[in-house]
Amino acid sequence: MENTQRGSVLIVAMVLLLAMTLIGMAGIEVTSLEEKMVFNLRDRQAAFEAAEAALLQAEEYLDETPSVSLPAFAGGTNGYYEAGLDTCNEDASESLLWKKTWTDGCFITFTPDSDDEFSQLAALPRFVIEELEDEQKDDSLLAGATKGQFVFYRITVMARGLTNTSEVRLQSVYKIKH
Repeated sequence: MENTQRGSVLIVAMVLLLAMTLIGMAGIEVTSLEEKMVFNLRDRQAAFEAAEAALLQAEEYLDETPSVSLPAFAGGTNGYYEAGLDTCNEDASESLLWKKTWTDGCFITFTPDSDDEFSQLAALPRFVIEELEDEQKDDSLLAGATKGQFVFYRITVMARGLTNTSEVRLQSVYKIKH
């Protein structure tokens, strides 16, 4: 009897090994991508939670401080801006304060309750408080109010997550009885 085998088992085994290697490499790539996605989601969520905490702090500050004791909004510095005034930021390409890049001295930095709170963030959240002009108040804000009864403030918060790649900006309109 003559042996006519030519190594076909070896070729089949090599093809199967190559296919399994390609599947394994694709699995590693998918896992790596999912890991990046989860980290980015965590980064953005940390920024969002920090922005919410800073927004709450700004609202509490406005709520607890009598309007006569609020810092002078004239001049638009240190994070407080009177209606329609923005002299602190040099970004002339953008007309809206809350969309601009905020420079030092133009914002208020969030102060956490404890040192370890928010310590993993790339930077502490920042916020600005603007007094709104009458033209900026829509009907939903004025519902149930008589003219001059309330003072309206726009609070804008900017927070970074665990890295500088994520940024969240939140905004709230807060009214205080005059």
